[in-house]
Amino acid sequence: MENNFDVIIAGGGLAGLTLGIQLKNARPSISICIIESSNGDHKVSAHKVGESTVELGTYYLREVLGLADYLDQDQLPKHGLRFFLSPEHKENIDKRYEIGPVLAPPTPSHQLDRGIFENELIRKNQKIGNIVRLAERVNEAILNKEGHKITVNSKTESTTLTSKWFVDTTGRSSFLKKQFNLAKDIDHDINAIWFRLKGVIDISDWSDNTEWKDQLGPGLRRLSTTHLMGEGYWVWLIPLVTGNTSVGIVADPRYHEFKSINRLDNAIQWLEKFEPQCAKHITAKRDDILDFKILKSFAYNSTKLFSEDRWCLSGESGVFLDPFYSPGTDFISLSNTWITDLISKDLNGEDIYVQNIVYEKVFQAMIENWAEVYRNKYPLFGSTEIMATKIIWDWANYWSIQTLMFMNNGYTNMNVLKKLFFGENGLGLKLAALNSNIQSLFVNWQPEYNEEIKATYLDPFEIDFLKDLHLGLSQKYNEDELIEKIKSNISLLEQIGAEIIRHAVQKTKHINMSDTINPYHDNIVTSDIKEEDKIDVNIAIQPSIQEDWQKVWMPQMVNS
Repeated sequence: MENNFDVIIAGGGLAGLTLGIQLKNARPSISICIIESSNGDHKVSAHKVGESTVELGTYYLREVLGLADYLDQDQLPKHGLRFFLSPEHKENIDKRYEIGPVLAPPTPSHQLDRGIFENELIRKNQKIGNIVRLAERVNEAILNKEGHKITVNSKTESTTLTSKWFVDTTGRSSFLKKQFNLAKDIDHDINAIWFRLKGVIDISDWSDNTEWKDQLGPGLRRLSTTHLMGEGYWVWLIPLVTGNTSVGIVADPRYHEFKSINRLDNAIQWLEKFEPQCAKHITAKRDDILDFKILKSFAYNSTKLFSEDRWCLSGESGVFLDPFYSPGTDFISLSNTWITDLISKDLNGEDIYVQNIVYEKVFQAMIENWAEVYRNKYPLFGSTEIMATKIIWDWANYWSIQTLMFMNNGYTNMNVLKKLFFGENGLGLKLAALNSNIQSLFVNWQPEYNEEIKATYLDPFEIDFLKDLHLGLSQKYNEDELIEKIKSNISLLEQIGAEIIRHAVQKTKHINMSDTINPYHDNIVTSDIKEEDKIDVNIAIQPSIQEDWQKVWMPQMVNS
């Protein structure tokens, strides 16, 4: 068996297997060896935190890797993300504020059974000529820019392999992070438990209210990734192609102690208290629970992800933030795409010194900006109007910049990155400042929030600015057009953010802000930003944006 490779990938999970395919697609002559500790038969019941994809990761799997036919035929379609707020009505699902699409979103996404999917990815890698060494694990990695020496062990023997590049995709065991002491705290302490249940849980069966049930076609609520939300927690329900259901509890220990959910009996008792309708349907299938897993303090980062010495980290070996909004495959897609570009250029004899630095800086900045979406936000999950506003804001951010950039190859275009994200007036800095101010506004809003909202439904695609952003994902742009579109989208985000500020100040301070608003600094509380650091942007009332937001703040009432 060949022992020398262009690339050795340690770890045959989702990150490593997709990277193997992407590298081979980009450079057919490349030699790749993937080291996987399992025997290549991932159990259908095996699973990880989060099993569904959203738009960026879906595009990566379908278009970049060419897996669209497989996903359509062998995995479940996903009917978007669906949120049930108003936890004060936890006894009656049809009285909760529901956010989710009525019709299938234009950009597809999927519910993945990870065991089935990863088994298919192993077969795919083998079919395209990548070596997959099963039932082996990396025991030692002596890394040198001029050539790496990797020792792998099976049950019976030890083998030394050599390569030009080494990529760690070993997941939470994170081989290189331990070797080089790369662990980096991300200041987001959240716990999770999850299990799989034999059979279907269809949330539409939780009510006899025919008007509520008939808002969507039969079975469509079940095909969504469902979030049941309350203060300090959310519960997921994810359908799987096997006919089983994944159930998870994700909770902030400041509100829900880990010991209250860290065993199956405890978790069911917790559900009986906080999500009794969910508990009722799970208890009825108590004997059909297939497994139970826990993960304490799951969020982390790495001080380095891409090294000039020809090693990298991808997937959970490097960074994991939170399963809320299903971003796990997105992070794999981004890191694998940067790694593929670095390796391909290097094997072509190109100097990658600058790209290595730029990709590291952009990814770290993106991680920090994304972390703002989650950090100290679990207390808001029980405040219905705040969370409805935040969900729409977060979607607008995600579709207008990150997803659009990825679908137009913007993250590996040095000219685009330079013009958008570097320099004193870089749009990346503006985006981070804008998002940070709006996220802090949500936190400042929450102490004064005491409203009850019930029996309401919001289809996000009824919001014109959000629908336009989502439909815009199908548009392809050249380099100059993409830069102009990103600039335009940031201007739109400024208008969206200004209207959030105007509404929140009116609700909490009872002040009508008819004058212009600076969405980077105006807030419910007085800003302490230094004058020299302020971004001077003033947004007047935008009637169309204001009208869209009224659909969020005064959504459709459902008879009940």
